[in-house]
Amino acid sequence: MKAPRDLLLLACIVIFGLLTQARAAEWPPISPAELALTDDPVNPGAAAILLYREVSNDNVKAIQTEYKRIKILNDEGKKFADVEIPYVDRAAKIEDIQARTVRPDGTSVNFQGQIFDRTAIKARRTRVQVKAFTLPEVQKGSIIEYSYTVRFREKGPDVLKNRKDYFVTETIALPSATWLIQDDLFTRRGRFSVRPFPGSPLQWMLKNVPGNSKPQTQADGTVVLEVENIPAFEAEPVMPPENWVKSRVAFFYVLGPPMSEYYWQLEGYREARALTSFMGDPKKLKQVVAGVVSAGDPAETQLRKLYARVQKIRYLSYERSMTEQEAKRENIKENKNVEDVLKHDYAFANEINLVLVALARAAGFESAPVRVKSRDTDFFIPELPDPGQLTAMVVWVHAGGKDYFLDPATRYCPFDLLPWAEASSAGILVTDVPIPTRPGQTNGRFVDLIATPTPASGMAVTGRKATLAIDGEGGVEGTVTVSFAGQEALERRIAARNTDETARKKALE
Repeated sequence: MKAPRDLLLLACIVIFGLLTQARAAEWPPISPAELALTDDPVNPGAAAILLYREVSNDNVKAIQTEYKRIKILNDEGKKFADVEIPYVDRAAKIEDIQARTVRPDGTSVNFQGQIFDRTAIKARRTRVQVKAFTLPEVQKGSIIEYSYTVRFREKGPDVLKNRKDYFVTETIALPSATWLIQDDLFTRRGRFSVRPFPGSPLQWMLKNVPGNSKPQTQADGTVVLEVENIPAFEAEPVMPPENWVKSRVAFFYVLGPPMSEYYWQLEGYREARALTSFMGDPKKLKQVVAGVVSAGDPAETQLRKLYARVQKIRYLSYERSMTEQEAKRENIKENKNVEDVLKHDYAFANEINLVLVALARAAGFESAPVRVKSRDTDFFIPELPDPGQLTAMVVWVHAGGKDYFLDPATRYCPFDLLPWAEASSAGILVTDVPIPTRPGQTNGRFVDLIATPTPASGMAVTGRKATLAIDGEGGVEGTVTVSFAGQEALERRIAARNTDETARKKALE
């Protein structure tokens, strides 16, 4: 009985060896010019250069493969031997990581070391993981190569898989793939391709892509974008968000009628209808309002009191993520509507903002949620029909003849302030009922795009006051007081919310 097992084991070893050799043979050939390259002709003295990058997205199989070939030009470039592949744990998993180091003489050594999986960011409902590994024997003149596959957990919607079975009457945009073309290294050549669902033609939007490079549709329906000589991305102080500055391309499907000037208005209607059951009937909240405001209060005073009331709600999204056992022990349940939030006295995500909308309506004010783009990561592109752009929510209230834009769901945010990332942004009013008073509309061809107020310089102030005395020997003694107001105070409070007194004192010093 032992001999057949040994034979089977030997056969497996031989087959595995053949598969390994076959996989190694799949690396694209390296030219003598790539091996001989000693410097970046466009950026002399660069640590490394990205010789070739290829990204292939298959919408049908819900996978994406990425390959990079990097030339190490000096000792500083050896840091690129440490590779990190970030991914969102709930959305995707990383498979089939392959890597090798090509020595300056052209011989190669395959990566056979350990791949570490660690948590980079952990929030209540999102966890960003990193696959990390280090390539062997990397030195000046080496070429490193690695590839991997991203397998998305969510498959494409059925309306794309079986397009002929659906009749779509409203414009619906569904994202396909978005790529940042620009890398931290100068890119000599790049190839990006996407295989779409049959019968669902792709549309795309290019931004800051140099030259005349444009996607080309192949005979099999695959769309390919080839680029050359893409400058390295260089971060600068006080620059716009990196995602906005970097060259990129976004692919998306548009089903139903073509995108019209009413697209975003209709998107606001759709979202409002989805929130109908959560918002409930404002009449049922009149008693709550009566317990917070007085009938004789001016409009702004009433609104300030309602704002202060909802900010007392426990905001679980700012707390450490609970384990299942902890949530059960505290009897944490899902909030199905605004009344649940007030009864439970805790909230998740944007529920606090929705409570303020409901209470403001119950008090007789016009009010609605406003979905905007958080401009710390990117800016809103109205021509891109992707509601996923709208990553933040604020509250619009019209009271006493004045428009207010508020965000009580941001901890420590005072009544008369919006967080920096939500100010001077644009988005949509989430309502399905006619509102006589429309807040600040943006100029452009799209109807009902809303602009949030632009902050003034006085809303972000750092004050320093010194009372000093100079002694006879030139020494200085006294007290220096530093105060923060507006955005400065808000940012510091949020950053320090999970630190102790010692850490806060050290940060101020």
